[in-house]
Amino acid sequence: MNLRLCSLALALFLAVHGSAAAQDFGTFSMDVPQGWIASVGEGGAVAVIAPKNEAAVTIAMEKLEGLSPEEGVRVFAKELGGSEPQKTADDEYAFHFTRNGVENRAFFRARKERFMLITVSDDTGKHQQTIDAMLRSLTEK
Repeated sequence: MNLRLCSLALALFLAVHGSAAAQDFGTFSMDVPQGWIASVGEGGAVAVIAPKNEAAVTIAMEKLEGLSPEEGVRVFAKELGGSEPQKTADDEYAFHFTRNGVENRAFFRARKERFMLITVSDDTGKHQQTIDAMLRSLTEK
């Protein structure tokens, strides 16, 4: 009986979370969940969109061009009309901004001479676990 319950729980977990496949985007790789669509846009920015456009993750990498990480994140936050960037425990920065009526979270990572800007929108919050797993799988090259 316990084995049957474990099998059922595993089947339900996989049905809810789906499987993810690692995809290479040149400067980084990341697991993209089944049913989500990843595309590369102008300048190499990557957008990963949930089914029915319910959530999205966008990742852009660029050179810092002589700016410190603090200056760089403040420029982005200002250009996006965002909140004051806050430094996180893992030496990244986070801020919020609203675009087209949708609340977005942004994360700014500086690595040597380049930065990574990650924006996340998930109005319903129902994709939060999937997005968190996707971002944990992100590996810079």
